[in-house]
Amino acid sequence: MASETPPPPTGLRSLVIGANGQDGSYLAEHLLRCGCRVVGLGRQAQSRFIPGTTPGYTYVPVDLSRDRETLPDLLVRSRPDRIYHFAAVHGASGFAYEEHGQDALQVNIGSVHQVLEYIRTTNPEACLLYASSVKAFNAKPAGRVHEELPRHSTCLYSITKNAATDLIGYYRHHHNVRATTLFLANHESPRRPSHYVLPRITQMLAAALSGEQPSDPLRSLNFSCDWGSSAEFVELGTRLLEVSPNQDYVMATGRTWTGFELVRELFSLAERDWQNHLPVLEPIDTSYAATFGADISRMVSVLGYGPQKNALDVALWILAENHGLHLRRHPARRVSTK
Repeated sequence: MASETPPPPTGLRSLVIGANGQDGSYLAEHLLRCGCRVVGLGRQAQSRFIPGTTPGYTYVPVDLSRDRETLPDLLVRSRPDRIYHFAAVHGASGFAYEEHGQDALQVNIGSVHQVLEYIRTTNPEACLLYASSVKAFNAKPAGRVHEELPRHSTCLYSITKNAATDLIGYYRHHHNVRATTLFLANHESPRRPSHYVLPRITQMLAAALSGEQPSDPLRSLNFSCDWGSSAEFVELGTRLLEVSPNQDYVMATGRTWTGFELVRELFSLAERDWQNHLPVLEPIDTSYAATFGADISRMVSVLGYGPQKNALDVALWILAENHGLHLRRHPARRVSTK
């Protein structure tokens, strides 16, 4: 099914902003497999996941929150045909954005403006793929989440994401810049830092299977979440950019889980009672129901399919790669209009 829509053309000059992060690293790897020439930007001194000797790959260290000169200069010198902006100042639930406000403004908005200006003034044939979040609609979405839903900023993170999306809309309308915004639902992988919820859940299951004591308790399982695969989401994003570069998309699996549902099903695959191995501070509300659903019909109408990996698949991927534990996977679930 993936062959029905074109990947980025071979030889394409690509710039991945945020190449050392979870999403950016999988994105850069995908582009390299497609035969693209890739420049990756990251704030660390060295490339984290892609060896510096990889053919077709150039890593450039730059802290976008401090350095406002390198990105515009690099854009002019490397003249990329596609720019993938996946850098952001963000954190797990409870992250204090106020302490990093200036950094967030520069990385989440300022660098996006620099890319848009490059396309406007230097390379009008270039395209931008920008990673936003479903949090742009609301910190706690409810009902059906779709692209035409009014955006509502509820924290500094969503303020910056919505400002960048508004900038993109302005440059589309006034300067014919081609750009796509992805409103990403939660997406995880073995590269996600260990303090995020899904890696913590998989770590507790790994501990249960090895006879170890559980780590610090989770705050709650009474929440709703649509979890997908980071690697799959970014690949689908590149295809959407090639097919429809002036459209925005909700990027999600379309399947909403409660924390309780996921933990129960995941631990059952390992034949373990989650209550014996996963401490939770807030009492479980077994009547709690999912509060929102991601509408991915626009993406499916363009590609003919949606993401194939659900939350359980991603959890099993993390268990296998990070903990060496291989549990039986569920069959892939396909969302299709055909």
